[in-house]
Amino acid sequence: MSENKTITQLRLTAKTDVGRVREHNEDNYVVCPELQKKEWFFSDTIIEPEEGTLLVIADGMGGLNAGEVASAIAIETVQNYFNQSDRKKIETHEQVKDALIECINNAQSNMLSHAKEHPDTSGMGTTIVIAFIKENILHTAWVGDSRCYVLRKNTELYYATKDHSYVQELVDAKQITMEQAFYHPESNIITRSLGDNSNKAPKPDFCSYPIELGDKILLCSDGLNGMLQDDAILKILHDAENINEAAISLINAANEAGGHDNITLILSEIISVSNQELPVSIKLRMMELAVNFNQVDSGNPFQTLNPIKNPEVEKGEDVGIDPANSNGSKKKTRRGLIIFLFIIPIIIIVIFLINKLNNKKTDLKENHTDSSIIKNSTNSTDTSNNRDSAITNNHNNKSNSNDSQIRTKPLIPSNENKTTSSSDINKNKLDSIKKAQQKIEIGMNKITEDSVSSNSQK
Repeated sequence: MSENKTITQLRLTAKTDVGRVREHNEDNYVVCPELQKKEWFFSDTIIEPEEGTLLVIADGMGGLNAGEVASAIAIETVQNYFNQSDRKKIETHEQVKDALIECINNAQSNMLSHAKEHPDTSGMGTTIVIAFIKENILHTAWVGDSRCYVLRKNTELYYATKDHSYVQELVDAKQITMEQAFYHPESNIITRSLGDNSNKAPKPDFCSYPIELGDKILLCSDGLNGMLQDDAILKILHDAENINEAAISLINAANEAGGHDNITLILSEIISVSNQELPVSIKLRMMELAVNFNQVDSGNPFQTLNPIKNPEVEKGEDVGIDPANSNGSKKKTRRGLIIFLFIIPIIIIVIFLINKLNNKKTDLKENHTDSSIIKNSTNSTDTSNNRDSAITNNHNNKSNSNDSQIRTKPLIPSNENKTTSSSDINKNKLDSIKKAQQKIEIGMNKITEDSVSSNSQK
């Protein structure tokens, strides 16, 4: 088909399967190929929607038949809303946004009313995801964890929705990765759903994106993406010859992976894109996204799943990345850098002071040891000198021999013995003194004996 057509053209297929574990199917879906005709079925033909194409999936929950009832109410509410004869024609971007959010809110009210009238269905709930393709724009609105993907250029897979789930909150908080979220034991816990009877009603999220020739748009319940990771979905979409073959392959692959839940999908392929000029609001959004994603040339508003990422979503608004959040991240980075630069010098100073204190303690200890050694050495030297003098006066002939014997072990420690403890030094000194005293006594006795002998001879 020519790219110069003024109306977007596409093909559609949709499939649902109970899976291999559940006994009945609680999923529901509906397709309105050409909204102007109000026909809620499709065939394998080229579709030229003048007023847009509507794709809806609801994944019910609640046990027994309650989940099936909940998803059926959601689908029926969407059909009734767009079938109204007096409904205003949806033309502008804001009108699309208001219509999708209003019909989701109506579904919430209808479910609460039904649960009130039928107590046996109390506690039922459902997710819902709506894709509205009009001219050259994809609009999405959703509550829960049913998803919308976009395959671009047959090689790049993108999210067009962001799960309302516990594990997604962990991913947003950077506590786990998307791959870890896939295997997380609590990946089935959703944080928003229709049917919630709390005081705070679940608020739908909304996004709008430009579409391109060749784009494939996939809506699915978590029975598909809960069994198959994104790279597996990408490969099947890439390898399939057409969207019908791709849909069958996706269902089969999910069942082969376990088929733990009902599996529902809607797949469309854009074969021609309207050349109508984009609304100003969409153009501004594209420029904002291009700047934030560093894609000024392409204006691509999606984030690639390599690595896996989600589009940033403001709750209840059509957004990409919020510039305020981006600035906030930069401020946090600057603040962290300032703190880092402030703390590092303090740490260096503290380490320096600790080292200086340790060195000072070491010097004091060494000085104390040296002074003790010198004092002991001085005392020992004095004692030795006194001892030598006494021996010399009493026996001149044997003084040299005795003095030599006394000094065979120096009282002043050599350099090799500087590490000897003070107790060892004192012990050595006492031993030397005792030996000197013994030698003096021997010398005095000898002198006495000589004197006696001399007197007797006389």
